[in-house]
Amino acid sequence: MEISISGIPYQNLKKTNPEICFSIPEYFSSIPFSKIHSLVFLYDKEQLEEIKVLNNFFSQKISIQIGATPEQMHELLSLSPFEGILSNLQRKDGCLDLLLFKEQIQELIQNFNFPKERLVARVEADPEQIKVASKLGFSKVELEFSYPFPSEKDYNKFDEVLKVASKMGISVGFGKGFDFFTLRKILKIYKPQQVIVDLPFYKIALKEGIDKAVDFCLSL
Repeated sequence: MEISISGIPYQNLKKTNPEICFSIPEYFSSIPFSKIHSLVFLYDKEQLEEIKVLNNFFSQKISIQIGATPEQMHELLSLSPFEGILSNLQRKDGCLDLLLFKEQIQELIQNFNFPKERLVARVEADPEQIKVASKLGFSKVELEFSYPFPSEKDYNKFDEVLKVASKMGISVGFGKGFDFFTLRKILKIYKPQQVIVDLPFYKIALKEGIDKAVDFCLSL
């Protein structure tokens, strides 16, 4: 299981309280990269130059969550990160409806020469979304879901999502938005290929330092 750290909470803090924040390269370059899989950032025009510095001059694998638009695909090509996470930035959860936008996504993938194996789709935990992701050539998805599940039906649906993904050779990442207690409960039941940790990492990093926060993530 790969552990990734989301830089999005830090990006948000830096926008609202720049006076108390280090630059993005200064803060994240101190993370012991050998212990984690990647860092995940949200495309932000104001912070793009800092992300470029981190991406170009340090050893971390960088994933960028972008809107599925031609303009942001151009930026993705110029950054050339480890992964590009296609999403709908107009939605609060960032999920891209592949059923609704299948043709547009297909066109983007065909028109922009970013390696398909390094593209990720952020989608709702729905078997139909996984099936379309497979048809479009995605080898990885990042899932959005609630836990505990609201009903037995939702629980069964999530099981079906993971079965369909496994059958179609699609790797699964999730975890963003959960605290450590909830994550540990989830990981006793499910074993995704990737877990993305966000706010809990910073809570520990603030109190005990970045190294301790990373080690705590690895204990999941």
